[in-house]
Amino acid sequence: MLHTRGDRTWCALPVTVLTDGPEATVIRISAGTIWLAAVDHVGQRVHLDVSDWTLAEAVWRGDDCTYVIRPGRWCATGWFTPADGVGLGRFYVNGQRPPIYGVDELRTLDLELDAELSPTAHRASWKDRDLLQRARNAGSITADEEENMIIDMVAALEALPEGPDGILLRHLAAVRVPPAFLPTAALNAGVMHS
Repeated sequence: MLHTRGDRTWCALPVTVLTDGPEATVIRISAGTIWLAAVDHVGQRVHLDVSDWTLAEAVWRGDDCTYVIRPGRWCATGWFTPADGVGLGRFYVNGQRPPIYGVDELRTLDLELDAELSPTAHRASWKDRDLLQRARNAGSITADEEENMIIDMVAALEALPEGPDGILLRHLAAVRVPPAFLPTAALNAGVMHS
């Protein structure tokens, strides 16, 4: 899965497709996955308020994440499961641009705002509002994009845990898959521009 800003790759995240259909694509990001993240000149991860970045390897740590991505929707709904099997899982709604599907690829852009919902709390906890504001101030996110994203995120949260995404996530979250890998041949050939 590629996250792109304009014609540049913001991150390249290898995923395992658990199911794919016209209404939804369900992917897994497994703990231990090596991916390419946007970094600054000293190798620190950066956010959408910067305009200068390169790509560097990073490791997905902590939780296995199963995401439901729907065409036209400004968010993905996820279930985070501790990779070591210890502790409770939680729902996660990631604000992002609607997916663009290509041959063997999915493109989007994480728009910084996230929400978590524990199965017992029944109340969302919003994350990274400051990063969203910084991205908006930098002109990386428009007011219309922010509005569309928040509308879709609220709708996704209201439908959890019993709606269609919750059902898909409950069904597929227990599926165990190893970390996916980046297509190093494509990276070395310069297919993904940093």
